[in-house]
Amino acid sequence: MIAGADRYMQICRCFRDEDPRAARQAEFSQLDLEMAFTSREEVLETMEAFARSLWKEVLGVEIPKFPRMTWQDAMDHYGSDRPDLRFGLELVDISDLAAKTDFKVFQQALAKNPGNGHPSTRDGGVVKAFRVPGGAEKLTRKLTDGYAEFVKQFGAGGAPVTKVTEAGFETGIARFIEPITAELKERLKLEPGDSVIFGADGYNIASKALGELRLKVAKDLKLVNEEEWSFLWVVDFPMFEYDEESKRYYALHHPFTAPRADQIEHFLNTKAEDTQAMLGVLSDGYDMVCNGSEIGGGSIRIHRRDVQQKVFGLLGLDDEEAQAKFGFLLDALRFGAPPHGGIAFGLDRVVMHLAGTDNIRDVIAFPKTQTGADLMTAAPSAVDDAQLQELHVRVVEPEAAPTATPST
Repeated sequence: MIAGADRYMQICRCFRDEDPRAARQAEFSQLDLEMAFTSREEVLETMEAFARSLWKEVLGVEIPKFPRMTWQDAMDHYGSDRPDLRFGLELVDISDLAAKTDFKVFQQALAKNPGNGHPSTRDGGVVKAFRVPGGAEKLTRKLTDGYAEFVKQFGAGGAPVTKVTEAGFETGIARFIEPITAELKERLKLEPGDSVIFGADGYNIASKALGELRLKVAKDLKLVNEEEWSFLWVVDFPMFEYDEESKRYYALHHPFTAPRADQIEHFLNTKAEDTQAMLGVLSDGYDMVCNGSEIGGGSIRIHRRDVQQKVFGLLGLDDEEAQAKFGFLLDALRFGAPPHGGIAFGLDRVVMHLAGTDNIRDVIAFPKTQTGADLMTAAPSAVDDAQLQELHVRVVEPEAAPTATPST
């Protein structure tokens, strides 16, 4: 864009430095594009039209206009920034009601340190719950015991449950929530025959654990209509997250994502020490989500040197290091760059959805194993000395730690 191209598109091979999963491979194909003198609205409208036409031409499916959801709403109500909207089971914050009980699990969660007060990183405790329609009969003791174990892998201590009957709440933690039964029924829109699943912990753990459990319950109870297509845009991501241990910021999207246009001056005027204010700065990033899977993501890019310089500083790069690593970019921005933005689609993941499978390995010719190995070519394999010499590369073994001499 800085060189003067109005727009470009490429299909390229990429390497993802993350562990492989059912919907993610280490090596993948990407459809990447950028546009100059554009806005978030233009990118979203253009790419939404592309996705809708693709589903129409390939599957003959008419996709309605995509709803939009802020990142914060997605995390609050679904525990995920790629929510699956094909079923209910929406998370509801009941912290204010839980505070009226004497239930030790709730009280311990609510007593957690609120940290810097921002939902994206805070340690402050919350109590959330979601209604399972008809769960009183469908959710067996075996299932609910399994859910308590399931959420432990996400750091949660368990998943308390109770059932709703004509007489009130029964089984599980029913006796602990007696002071809030009427308010809880109204808040969750509960009816006789429903079940309620709770999560109580720090915001991040409670939201993540219940968000994952929500997906598992939907699968167990067959609540997902596999013939349905649910698209949405997730927007207004925070610019940064903050690690309390290392006392530093990290880019939530990537370090070249611009603040939302109406927040640029606020961002420039906010001091790094004002963590809560800095974490409140929203970016111009966006993700396209299909059936709970992110199929494309992008942003409006930074085109001002002062903004980019400040982002580098917040990420721990001083001026000298930023110039050494990204001087080409900072110099180019100093000479002027058009406002620009774009998006990248995971081509394999798009094909996975169109092909009707939930495993990306089904649509890749030579997929890698869980350890990143290619069974077709037996790669990666050892490299001999002759190959290393040809590339002017050598392997240097680390020196062994000296053996301590016993004292006499």
